[in-house]
Amino acid sequence: MPPRHKPVIKSHPNPYQRVHTSTILTSHGGRLPIPTETRHYLQPEPPKKRPAEPPSNVPPLPQKRPKGASVIMSDLKPHFNDILSAMLTRECHPTPTAPCRCGAAANTWCTECWESPFYCASCIVEQHRNLPFHRVEQWNGRFFERKELAALGLVIGLRHHGHLCTQAPSDRATTKFTIVHTNGVHNVTVAYCHCAPRTKDTDQLLLAGLFPGTFERPASAFTFAVLKEHHIHSLQSKKAAYDYFEALRRLTDNVLPNSVKDRYREFLRIARVWAYLKAFKRSGQYYDIDKLLPSTRPSGSLAVHCPSCPEDGFNMAPNWRNTPPDKRWVATLFVNQQCAHLASHQARHIHTTWNNGDGNHGLQRKGGKIDDPDDVELWDGNGYFVNTPKYEAFLKTVPDSEEKSTCVNLKAVNMQNKSKFRNCVVTGVAAVICARHALFRPCGMVDMQKGEKYAHMDYALASVLRQQAPLLWIMFLYDIACQYWINLLKRFKASFPRQVSTATTLRYGVGKLHIQGHTEDCMYRHSLNYMDCCGRTHGEAVETCWAEGNQAGASTREMNAGHRHDTLDDFHGDWNWRKVQNMSAAIYKKFVAAQEDFKKKDDYFAALTESMPPDAVEKWRSLSTEPKWDGEQWASVYRMKQLKGPSQGDAYKSLCQREQELKKQSSFQSLHTNFLDSGLRIQAGQRRLKRKIADGGDSPSPRVLDDIERCRERLFKELSQFRKYQDREFPRLRDHLTQISIDEVENITLHLPSDFSATDRSRLGLHDLGKYEYDLREGEAYDAIRHLREALKENFISVQFKKKNVRGQKDSTRSHTVLKKMKEDVHQCAQKYRQARAALVSLGLDTVSSKLQPLHDRECYLRDVTQKRRLGAEEVVEPWFWTLEDITKDGEPLLEWSLNGRRANSCRLSSHLALTYNTTVDSVRWFRA
Repeated sequence: MPPRHKPVIKSHPNPYQRVHTSTILTSHGGRLPIPTETRHYLQPEPPKKRPAEPPSNVPPLPQKRPKGASVIMSDLKPHFNDILSAMLTRECHPTPTAPCRCGAAANTWCTECWESPFYCASCIVEQHRNLPFHRVEQWNGRFFERKELAALGLVIGLRHHGHLCTQAPSDRATTKFTIVHTNGVHNVTVAYCHCAPRTKDTDQLLLAGLFPGTFERPASAFTFAVLKEHHIHSLQSKKAAYDYFEALRRLTDNVLPNSVKDRYREFLRIARVWAYLKAFKRSGQYYDIDKLLPSTRPSGSLAVHCPSCPEDGFNMAPNWRNTPPDKRWVATLFVNQQCAHLASHQARHIHTTWNNGDGNHGLQRKGGKIDDPDDVELWDGNGYFVNTPKYEAFLKTVPDSEEKSTCVNLKAVNMQNKSKFRNCVVTGVAAVICARHALFRPCGMVDMQKGEKYAHMDYALASVLRQQAPLLWIMFLYDIACQYWINLLKRFKASFPRQVSTATTLRYGVGKLHIQGHTEDCMYRHSLNYMDCCGRTHGEAVETCWAEGNQAGASTREMNAGHRHDTLDDFHGDWNWRKVQNMSAAIYKKFVAAQEDFKKKDDYFAALTESMPPDAVEKWRSLSTEPKWDGEQWASVYRMKQLKGPSQGDAYKSLCQREQELKKQSSFQSLHTNFLDSGLRIQAGQRRLKRKIADGGDSPSPRVLDDIERCRERLFKELSQFRKYQDREFPRLRDHLTQISIDEVENITLHLPSDFSATDRSRLGLHDLGKYEYDLREGEAYDAIRHLREALKENFISVQFKKKNVRGQKDSTRSHTVLKKMKEDVHQCAQKYRQARAALVSLGLDTVSSKLQPLHDRECYLRDVTQKRRLGAEEVVEPWFWTLEDITKDGEPLLEWSLNGRRANSCRLSSHLALTYNTTVDSVRWFRA
């Protein structure tokens, strides 16, 4: 075979590579060019020139030490006195001596004008006729005293560029007003315009950029500037309106802020209206934009829609339905290179939509407060929350049921009933977002009561599906998708019959973080790593949304129902808008990175393929990637064939069958299978009893004492029957059998073959029985390891759940009881394994070559997969028992297992290669939009 050149991936020239996004938009009329179909092929890479080495006599350049915070602070310290002197100089001007430009005494200056000179009172009023909210100070003979411009004679004239209206009657010429601006609260004098035709007073205030506190005889107003500033502050930092207004009072008078007029209630009401009107204006609803948008969008929507998610008539080619089969990926958002396995899907669905669903318990609403029952939301279901009256009517038709998950990862959800959100009428929200770009879906959010239930997510999902075109292929990601999808169509047929046809196109997956704690079957059925046409999607984007939105929980939980929905809708709209702002740069960055990563993976995959048997590779390429149930587990090409060790039940059945076969022979000798099995069960009871005694401590409660006594009586009966059988069947053991005391049943030695040495077993006639005990003990050891792994998963996930959701002494105590029981399960499994292994060692286990290694307490843990990589994390390895599922028994051929492992590795690499390639075409949707 000729040497294979190192392949390099080439494509058509990229028109926007190495060019900043703003330059691209400018040079292409505000639109990014749509990349043509990327054709990858192999071409020998030209030899690279080695860089010239510098002459040996040239000294190396000095390395610049980066300036850290301590270095910069040291540089600033010598200038502290100069800075402080300048601050004091600006606050303590010398007594004014020069006259005003009009010749009068100049004793007043503006603290906000740039390099303000001194004026007399009349001149500074005239100077600020169009700057009425500046702060001025006047020299009173001893110090500069803060003055309102109104006190110096300034009257704000409306509709006359600050001047007074000549048509105003003398008895209604001016009005006292309180106006809130970005620098504080001002007491001003306002003069309305009375020119014909007479304009309403509130209209004059609005045209002047002043939002009146009330529309009936207003006496206070808020400038548009302060409303805009507060709106941006609340969106960016989730600052509460109360804190913002209190800051304005302190800006007015930081010595006596309580002396400043309190207009918080009016400000809270006006700020809410301002945010809604801003969304209404920016959405284009004022100009009937719905007439120009696709019919699938909800009428009157104020939400920011994702421009990259597929939408017929908006960001897809007009003839996308006629895409030929060989180029169907051009009209599809995510396409896997192994398209043959998805032919049936592609015949019906040309495009893919990704949705991510999750519940968040941080955005609650308290109950028991003074509520306004008539407080309705201004957005009225046109934002991100669904229509509240319809949603509440739906909940009344759904029975209150308990949904418990059987998946090991989600058994921690059972603690929810023990960690109620006290005094909360709303315990959180459930939402559906686009999983690829992390934008909230319009009308995809609902309130939750009493925890996270299927009914909540059903309504949110159905609301989103109403907006989908009927031919879309929808991928739904949920952290409990393995349980959620089972009866989904049944629930939809009962509650949302019109969405059943769309719901049948759903595919279900679990995010790459949450899937780590699921069972092995869930991994190969719902993991995004092994699903076709997924691209490099992690499926955890909704968690980033909650991290930002939870900052609003402290203020929104105190609001009325309508106000809370309006505020959260506004926050989510701003989240979507900021995502859209950064989307072009983010997608372009991923596009370039995916091309580079694809080349590396393609090289490695080609080299791996060459190293494998050709006939095996051809066979693997013909395998289907769809998981199938084989009667015991979900089989997948990505899954290693689990050649597991025997279980105790399997060994017991095998011995029973052998015993039945020997009964037919004249030379039958009893194998005592039931005797050995009962001995192992007695030892398990002894372990449980010892644990109960240890948990009871030195002063156990009467309830614990009664439980211990019942266990002792039960063990005493079993041991008595066990001793009678030993005395009858094994007469040589009579010298070793001691009397049984009911107070010491947990410490009684059973005198099984493993309790003796090899020499004593031969002398006592227990040699053959020891072989059969070996089989049972081996199965017991493997069972203990399997149960230990499940117990560790349950304990780890439950601890994470408690840290995140459980608050308060009562709930923490209850959760601690659950966690204590889980830790006890881990301890019991470890003790069971240690006892089984000790018996195996006594019966002749080869401790050098055996896979059953010693188990220490420090090894009983599950590696934390929920945290990002920390320093030294790569040095933390998983304990040995997590790899036991891939072992084979002694004597079995390893060729099949080896090829099975290489097959799984090859298929996984092929899948990752296809996912990377899918990401390179994800940019097409955004470019078209």
